[in-house]
Amino acid sequence: MKVLIGARSWLVKAISLAVVMVIIEMAIVEVWGLLSERMSRREEAEVKITEMAGGEQLIEGPIFIVPEGDVLKESASIQLEASDGAFSEVPSAPSTETRKRPLRIKPFDRIQLKADLASETIYRGIYSFQTFVSTVTISGELALSEEMLSLPRIPDTPSGLVVIKFTDRNSIRAIEEMTLDGKELELKPLNFDNSLAFTVPHEVITSPQRIHSLRAIFKVRGTKSFSVSPMSHVWDVSLSANTENPSFSGSLLAEERSVNSDGSSARWHGEKFSTQLVCFPECESQHHYFAQNRNPIGINLLDGISAHHSVERAIKYRELVVLLIFGTFLLFEFVTKIRLHPFQYLLVGAALSLFYLLTLTFGEHIGLAAAYLIASTITVLLVAGYSAAVLGGWRHGATVGALLTVTYGFLYTILREQDGSLLLGSIGLSVGLGAIMFVTRKVDWYSLRQ
Repeated sequence: MKVLIGARSWLVKAISLAVVMVIIEMAIVEVWGLLSERMSRREEAEVKITEMAGGEQLIEGPIFIVPEGDVLKESASIQLEASDGAFSEVPSAPSTETRKRPLRIKPFDRIQLKADLASETIYRGIYSFQTFVSTVTISGELALSEEMLSLPRIPDTPSGLVVIKFTDRNSIRAIEEMTLDGKELELKPLNFDNSLAFTVPHEVITSPQRIHSLRAIFKVRGTKSFSVSPMSHVWDVSLSANTENPSFSGSLLAEERSVNSDGSSARWHGEKFSTQLVCFPECESQHHYFAQNRNPIGINLLDGISAHHSVERAIKYRELVVLLIFGTFLLFEFVTKIRLHPFQYLLVGAALSLFYLLTLTFGEHIGLAAAYLIASTITVLLVAGYSAAVLGGWRHGATVGALLTVTYGFLYTILREQDGSLLLGSIGLSVGLGAIMFVTRKVDWYSLRQ
C-alpha cells in the first residue's frame, strides 16, 4: 500500500510538472511572437537603408560597342542622252540612300580589376546595418579588328562606346577617372539596364595593330555583397574588404584568399579558353550580351548573427534548458527528501523564460554579447537564490547556479558559431548526458517510490 501511495504521488507530480511545462511553453511562445514583430521592424529598417545606400552591387563589363544606326550614303547615276544621232553620258543629280549600320560588340582582350571595400555602419532608429563604399580600379587592353574599323561612320557621332553595367546607377558616388589611351572619355548615359556609356572619339580608334589602354576609377556604395562579372578574354580580379567575416562567392574558386584580423582578400584569374564568351560581335542588344555572359564572382559582407537571430536560435534549445533544471530539482527532491510544489517549479520556469525577453530587450540597444551577459546573470541569480531558499541551503543553490551558468555559457558558444554549431551542440549533449549518467550511477530508483 505504501508503494502504491508513493507511485500515485509521483504520478500526480509528473502530471503537475507537465502542466507547468505547458504554461512555460505558452510564455515562451509569447516571447517568440514579440521577437517576430521586432524582426519585422528591423527588416523594414533594412529596406529603407538599402534604398538609401544601395543594395547588393554587381558590376559587369566593360565592353566596347559600335552602336547600330542609320548611315546616309550619296550615290550618282549616269544617264545616256542622244545628240545628233549619238549618245553621250550625262551624270544625273546625286541620290541618297539609307543603310543600317549593325550593332557590333567587342570584349576587351584583357582586364585587371581591383576593388577595395570599406565598411560603414549606418543607423536607423535603434538598428544598425553594415554598408560599404568600394573603390574600383579597372585597367583594360583592347585591339579592334579590321571589320569593326571599316564600319561606316555616322556624322557627329563617336566611333564607339565603352559600356559598364551597374546594378543601380544611383549608387555610384564618383567617377574619378575614365580614359582610353590617356584621353578622357565623355559620359553618355544610356536609358536602360543601369549602364553607363563613355564615348570614344574618332581620333582614338585608328589602326587594328594598335592596343588601346583603358583606365577607370570610380566609387560605388552598397550593402551585403559586391560582385563583378569581367567580360574579357583574359582577366584578373582582386577584391578586399576590411572585415573578418567574409564569404567569397562565384562559380570559380579563388586562387588566393586571406582572412585575418586586418581584413579579407581574394584573387581570381580567367583565361580565354575558360571565359566562354558568346554572342559577339553580333548580338541582338547590349542587354542580350550581358545576360548571356554574366558570370559574377564576389564577396559577401556578413553582419554576423544579430541579437534577434540569436534569441530565435536560443529559444529552440528551451526544452533542454528547462528539462535540465527541472531534472536537477527532481534529483534534489529524491536525495534530500524535500518536496517542492509545482508552483515553485512554475516560478523557476518563469525566470528561465524571462532570460529570452531580457536578451531581446537589451540586445537591440547594447549588442548581443553584453545583453546575453546581463540576461544570463539576472537569470542565474534569480534561480540560484530561489533554489538556495527552497532546497534548504546555499550549497544546493550554488550547484543549481553553477549548472545554469555552464549551460548558458555553452549555449552562447553555440549561438556565436555559424558553421560549427551542430558539432558543438552534439558534443555538448553527449557530455551532459554522460555527466548525468555519472552522477546518478548509484541511485536506487526503485527505493525512491517508498
